[in-house]
Amino acid sequence: MGVTGAGKSSFIASVTGRKDIRVGHDLYSETSEVKSYPFSHGSTNYVLVDTPGFDDSSISNEEVATKILQWLESSYRSGTRLNGIIYIHDIKKSRMQGSAYKNMRLFSQLCGDGALGNVILATSFWDQIKESVGAKREHELKTSKNFWANMVAKGSEVVRIRPDRSVYLGVLERIAAKNKVDLLVQKEMVEQKKKPEDTTVGKNAMSRSSEIRKFEETLENEKKAEKRILQEKLKEGQK
Repeated sequence: MGVTGAGKSSFIASVTGRKDIRVGHDLYSETSEVKSYPFSHGSTNYVLVDTPGFDDSSISNEEVATKILQWLESSYRSGTRLNGIIYIHDIKKSRMQGSAYKNMRLFSQLCGDGALGNVILATSFWDQIKESVGAKREHELKTSKNFWANMVAKGSEVVRIRPDRSVYLGVLERIAAKNKVDLLVQKEMVEQKKKPEDTTVGKNAMSRSSEIRKFEETLENEKKAEKRILQEKLKEGQK
């Protein structure tokens, strides 16, 4: 999981060797649906799950959250359990924007405290940044309570990834060594029979999107009002 352009699809394409995985390089994600990719390495069989990215220009975060929640619910009902989640963050970003910060909060709520020990927070694009600059940003992410400190305190690991298949496989081996885990949102939807929008993460995702829509509607109404006033003034000037 992660925001659009962080390197999720690149990771999966590299380790699986599949050529049909399209990799995006801008604000438009090449991944619009949750997709599963099985492959084997050594004696271990993996199933990697690629998800649409947050902060995509062509799909809202509400839609992204809904697609992920639907997949998590259906997989849980079918008996599929996760060994872990890899959240990929672009270390090139000079600072974590407000939207990225909120997305991390949603991600934490989706997992629940009990599953954070099965989370790997992977920072990408180290080959495109000075080591010292990246290290400073990494330290801030790990130690600030506004970012990853609380997740790290509850067992989440922070790793650096580079565009190297052996590095990616090393991350997967860490995940494979963990016990399977049930996410908070899966328990809420299946065991507590909550609708996706009524779960802890669902409420926050939907309410945030609602606030954004209301803000956009307010701006649009203000523009219309200004246009109407301008038109009235022009009419008065023509009399």
